[in-house]
Amino acid sequence: MKNQRVHILTSWWCTNDCIFCMDDKTLRNFISLEKCKKNLLDWLKYSKEVTFTSWEPTIHPKIVEMVKMAKELWYETIQIISNWRKYKDINFVLDLINAWVTDFIISIHWYNSLLHDSIVRKQWVFNDVLKWLVNISKLKKKYNLVFNTNTTIIRQNYKYTYKIVYFLEKFPIDSIVLNVVIPQQEALKNKNEILVKYSLMAEEFKKLVILQNKFNNIYINWFPYCLWKELDSLIWFREPVEFEQDWVNIARHSDNHDLDVKWDIELKIINWKLKREECKQCIYFNNCEWIWESYINIYWWQEFNPIIK
Repeated sequence: MKNQRVHILTSWWCTNDCIFCMDDKTLRNFISLEKCKKNLLDWLKYSKEVTFTSWEPTIHPKIVEMVKMAKELWYETIQIISNWRKYKDINFVLDLINAWVTDFIISIHWYNSLLHDSIVRKQWVFNDVLKWLVNISKLKKKYNLVFNTNTTIIRQNYKYTYKIVYFLEKFPIDSIVLNVVIPQQEALKNKNEILVKYSLMAEEFKKLVILQNKFNNIYINWFPYCLWKELDSLIWFREPVEFEQDWVNIARHSDNHDLDVKWDIELKIINWKLKREECKQCIYFNNCEWIWESYINIYWWQEFNPIIK
């Protein structure tokens, strides 16, 4: 299987309150060091890459120890997905780097404080973003780090996608990933306020092609190819495929727009996603990440038409 990565779910807790959150906010828990080590050992045979994620790994009191544990087990790529709020403390960042974090992914959803902070529903957060962007710009080359960003696209920011990406391109970012919102939990509760049709997003994503041609580092996640075939230079295939208990999953992905990545899949619900019979005709059938079932329950199928040779 190509490009597998182990995802360790560290914390059912977060310091933000994002309007699009897909997680169950009734949960409050941290993974234990013992459970973390067991998962790292169990999944080492599948991958040399590990991501610490869900919800906010940096608030786990033992996150540095968990990173060291992964390094001692010879994981080669150690990644953290974070809302970056704790990264304003440069000493904490250095502790993670010295423990052997190789890849940082941070979430950023706007290019100034007013709307960004309303999306995450916390004040003064964007100011911390700017501090982190400056810090990582200084540290990236010195420590040979990989630095990526995640942006969730919702009604409030989709018409400004180009401006968000243009802002981010001013920094030494390896991959700028745009995530389509998943309509579940808090996001489903707020659907009337935040959801926007994929077909409308596609019109805005077209504007990114010129930036992609220049920087080649823009990726759209969880987006169907059939809405605009020219977007295949931006769509990123990353399908979480195997879930194990409540603390770990395996993801398979292509970080380089690799349209040769194909999986043996059936027409059925897989990870809360759907395809329909008509999809079998599409030239992208084996590459498409399917459509979230909850999205189809809201908007149905009218905007999705197979691309036929």
